Amino acid sequence: MEIGIIGLPNVGKSSLFNLLTKAAAQTGNFPFTTIEPNVGVAAVSGDNRLKKLGEIYNPEKLTPASVRFVDVAGLVKNAHKGEGLGNTFLSHIRPLDAALDVLRAFVSDDVVPSGANGPEDERMIVDTELLLADLEYAVRAREKLAVASRSGDKFAAEGAAFLGAVVARLQKGEAVAGLVPPPLGPSSPFHLKDFLTAKPRFFVINSTAPFDPAERAGAVRIDVKLETEALELPPEERAGFLAEYGISRPASESIVAAAARLLDLIIFYTVVGTEVRARHIKRGSTALDAAAGIHTDMSKGFIKAEVLSFNDLLVAGSEKDARSRGLVRGEGRDYPVADGDIVRIHFR
Repeated sequence: MEIGIIGLPNVGKSSLFNLLTKAAAQTGNFPFTTIEPNVGVAAVSGDNRLKKLGEIYNPEKLTPASVRFVDVAGLVKNAHKGEGLGNTFLSHIRPLDAALDVLRAFVSDDVVPSGANGPEDERMIVDTELLLADLEYAVRAREKLAVASRSGDKFAAEGAAFLGAVVARLQKGEAVAGLVPPPLGPSSPFHLKDFLTAKPRFFVINSTAPFDPAERAGAVRIDVKLETEALELPPEERAGFLAEYGISRPASESIVAAAARLLDLIIFYTVVGTEVRARHIKRGSTALDAAAGIHTDMSKGFIKAEVLSFNDLLVAGSEKDARSRGLVRGEGRDYPVADGDIVRIHFR
């Protein structure tokens, strides 16, 4: 699953992407430094369960869970009409699962202004462009379905009616999030995931000032420049450097955790050979889904899953003792994986 980093030009999107993923995407003091999307992986820091599993299993390698981020080009006013990178930008974010919207709240003579009058104005510009792009998408899809419905296509008729409700909602300035489409035929010209306003979204405020409680509820405030400077220091010096600015935990870590929550992900663990690994999976996923996420061969030849809860392992002290106490369970393919489960897949 992937989260797109979106926002106006020159708000710090690529700099944040580099900070989160420890990458080196190009940044610049001009619009559209990013044209083709950059894709990177950010590790989940501070997983105390993984640390404890390392103490219990003593593996050679501990691998944290991760979140994939996509750094896309800056959005400008009238992007839905083709301004800026227009449709290129929109096509890059349609396939993504969620959006992280970066808002600029810093003032710098060295960075070209974003073209907005503050973070709320930026948010409104992005909101408007996403709504208008969705409106155009819905109108075109409805027209195609209306034509198909005249030939007696039941799926097309129901889809056209649904899109009529979508258009009415968008025309009122309301997002598509929360709407449930009818069953779609194989040739449907739309999918709910393609609606930009249907995607989960959260906000990151790039600011050099202390957090203001009046800022957008649920937003994460970060000084991207400061945390980037900290990352360039030796690891043992970073905490002390940030503490001088009143930062006890890097906001970049909070952003990765918030992204996982936004996607409604939980963590399960695998112990294979000399590696203990944390893995994300969508809440409500089954043991078969977990197997597929590890390797497709495991899901194709799935026999069973051996499951041990993290808390049961703590009580037992070791997997060997957990087995002797009957705490390791055999589960079928439909077992709903729980947060913290340690899962071993048996397959042909």
